[in-house]
Amino acid sequence: MGHELLIVDDDHNIREMLSLVLEDAGHTVRVASDGLEAVVALEESPPECMVLDLMMPSLDGDGVLRTMRERDLAAETRVLVLTCKLHAGEFIEAWQLGADEYVTKPVDPFVLVEKLNELLAIPVAQLHEEREAKLEKAVLLARLESSFGKSPSWGSSIRSRL
Repeated sequence: MGHELLIVDDDHNIREMLSLVLEDAGHTVRVASDGLEAVVALEESPPECMVLDLMMPSLDGDGVLRTMRERDLAAETRVLVLTCKLHAGEFIEAWQLGADEYVTKPVDPFVLVEKLNELLAIPVAQLHEEREAKLEKAVLLARLESSFGKSPSWGSSIRSRL
């Protein structure tokens, strides 16, 4: 059951907590404290899955996703974004850049383990298809909410409809 994971977050406490929980769940964990370290780690040895924060110094999570796409780097690595960003536009952008799952902080670490295990159980090709379908739906919902004067946020109806 153990998979190789890369945790990318500038918060030391979050990296430590996630490392402990994910190692206890049987996974092998590597960590990076910013996007630049993450890119180096991805170049050296792509993990099966990366847990990626979006707001970091040096190179943010979106920058990591762009770099992966531009360099065709770690194409088989699943990406779970773990962030406190709640706006629908940020969610949509992360999916457009290649994220496979989007989870908002704070999150129960055991719920995160469950989400990661579900993500790891899906073949990469199927994830790409699901991402495209969910992305289309999210964009439509964001437009609908926007046209009715609501400010779409990830924590609102978009999340519940996906």
